[in-house]
Amino acid sequence: MEKNKSFDKTVCRNAKIDLYKIIFAVMVALYHLSRGFKDEKQLFEYGYIAVKFFFIVSGYLLASSLGSEKYQSVDNTDVLDTSIKYVLKKYRFFLKYNIIVVAVLTLIWAYFEDVSLKDAIISGVKFLPQTFLFYMAGYEGLPWGNALWYLSALILVLFIMTPILIKYHKLYCCYIAPIVSVFLIGYLNVTYKNFNLLYEKNGIFYSGFLRAFAEISLGCVCYAVVKSGILKKYNKYLLFVIEIICILSTVLYAWFAWNKNLDVVVIYIISIGVTMSFGGLQIKMLDNKIISFLGKMSFAVYMTHNIIRFPLSKIKTDFNYSLIVVMYLAMTFTAALLCMAIVRVIDFYFANKRAKLSKH
Repeated sequence: MEKNKSFDKTVCRNAKIDLYKIIFAVMVALYHLSRGFKDEKQLFEYGYIAVKFFFIVSGYLLASSLGSEKYQSVDNTDVLDTSIKYVLKKYRFFLKYNIIVVAVLTLIWAYFEDVSLKDAIISGVKFLPQTFLFYMAGYEGLPWGNALWYLSALILVLFIMTPILIKYHKLYCCYIAPIVSVFLIGYLNVTYKNFNLLYEKNGIFYSGFLRAFAEISLGCVCYAVVKSGILKKYNKYLLFVIEIICILSTVLYAWFAWNKNLDVVVIYIISIGVTMSFGGLQIKMLDNKIISFLGKMSFAVYMTHNIIRFPLSKIKTDFNYSLIVVMYLAMTFTAALLCMAIVRVIDFYFANKRAKLSKH
């Protein structure tokens, strides 16, 4: 298979996306904090809309990664093994963060709710599907860790979509994904009128899983548009203006909480913004280690903010709410850095262990 030179640009790290990721991660964190302080000013009352950005970007990156020559040259007989290796690599990365966060949240919950050790252990066993990222398949999740649903839905979609994208990449991105995303988004819109959905049952699926499948498929469509080269016909500065309008309007929509019936419109606005970001103007000034690190850190911020939010909402304090917000963000970023450090130590430990075993 001849390597497409234009494709390389789509798989490189995108500094604008890294910047947007940390902005949207903070948006989700503030949205969840406000829900614990209902008497105060609701910050990003529709902040749940930010998760759609993460799903769409994940879909784009999944399609981009599996569209590379490495995966498109895989023999039909090797699709199964390649798919399993790809998904397990992602699963192991997500699982480390998830286990750390679930363990800490369980301890915090047991402390503040004055739960006995026996009941804490029973709860830990009961919620094993969440610990191992399968609970969005229809199992019960942690009542104090709702933000973690995103990761479970993401990994379940990866298990389903990876072999399809390896074997039928162009067919899925250009034909099936547009149909899947349009119909699923339409179904959820007609059924619920908004997209702040998690545990509503749809046959054997939670609505959160259907959201993930629809929005990740929409990300594949964004990739197909960029890969087609159609955006090259237009001025990059025009595309950049459209991108900023899309991202800014999403942030304003979440802040001002205009009307939940507009959720479906905002999903498509986000997808346009993501498409313009990957296929349009790249800003060299943002292409630095700080932005790149913040982009990587956004995942840890999303995962750890509940560790800070839950106890903060339980503690009675006379602090000004603005000060609480500043403290919350500072502690969340600190927790994220600590979690990243723990994961790196775990990776280092197992890498050394594998190296020693290989010598023998």
